[in-house]
Amino acid sequence: MTTEQSTPDRRWPGRRQDRTPLRLDRRRIYMVPSRAGLGWAALLATMFFGALNYMNNAALLLTCELAVSMALTMLLSFRNLYRLELQSVSCRHAVAGEPAMLQVQLASPSRRHRRLQLDAGLQSSAWFGLAANLQSEPISLPARFPSRGWHAVPPLQLRTRWPLGL
Repeated sequence: MTTEQSTPDRRWPGRRQDRTPLRLDRRRIYMVPSRAGLGWAALLATMFFGALNYMNNAALLLTCELAVSMALTMLLSFRNLYRLELQSVSCRHAVAGEPAMLQVQLASPSRRHRRLQLDAGLQSSAWFGLAANLQSEPISLPARFPSRGWHAVPPLQLRTRWPLGL
C-alpha cells in the first residue's frame, strides 16, 4: 500500500490562478438558473403532472415542446459565452476605500456575442455585446479595495441571459 501526498484540487475556479489571455471553454462555463428559469421549471413540472393526471395528450405535447425550448435556450446561452477571450485586466492607482476602475478587455475570435454582463462584485455592472473577430473597447468596472498596497483582482463574473432570459 502506497501513500500519496494530497495535492490541492486545481480544477475548482476559486483555487486556480489564471493568466491572460484566457479563453472560455466548456470547463470554465457554469450554468446556474435564474429566478425566471426556476419559475419556468416549476411551471413545466406543474403542467406535466396536471397533464398526466387528466390524461391530456395535447397538454403533454405542449409541456414537452416548452421543455425542449428550455433546453435549446441553455444551449444557445452556452454558445453565447463559448470561445470568448479575456485579453487583459488592468487598474489605475486609487485611494484606499474608494472605488478604483478596473479596465477589462475582451475579444471575440470567431462569432458574435450578445447581451453579456460583466460584474466585479459591486452593485454596478456593464452590459455589452461583441461582434465577430473584434476586440471590445475597454470595459470600466468599479472595484473597492479596503487598504493600501497590492491587491488581487476581485473575481469577475461574465453572464448572459440571451436569448429568453431564463
